Amino acid sequence: RLVGSGEVAECECECRPGATGRDCNAPCPLGCSGRGSCSTLNQTCSCMKGFYGPGCEHEACPSMCSGGGTCMGGVCFCHAGRSGEDCSVHECVHDCSGHGECMDSQCTCHDGWGSADCSLSLAKSCMP
Repeated sequence: RLVGSGEVAECECECRPGATGRDCNAPCPLGCSGRGSCSTLNQTCSCMKGFYGPGCEHEACPSMCSGGGTCMGGVCFCHAGRSGEDCSVHECVHDCSGHGECMDSQCTCHDGWGSADCSLSLAKSCMP
């Protein structure tokens, strides 16, 4: 496309998605993977929601797995002791054996129960 008036005219390219620059030879990383738009100023991608990376090549995970897991392909793989779609749920050993409440990955045992997983009965037994 020609831009200008009079005898001096400039050519201005209209680039295809994934390319930028005066002559469309300055590509954005990975062509923004079809998941973002390429900035003509600095050849960087502006990624759509749900994607990140220099070329928008990574699928984002919910809450980036809350620091409790690894994101792969948009899915959180939770570390031991964590669960949930975004790994935000803190789990307790043996789910407190049904004799306690799980708070921040630690069991708070009900009266009469003890140990890390609340499996130990503290009730005194009578001996004849």
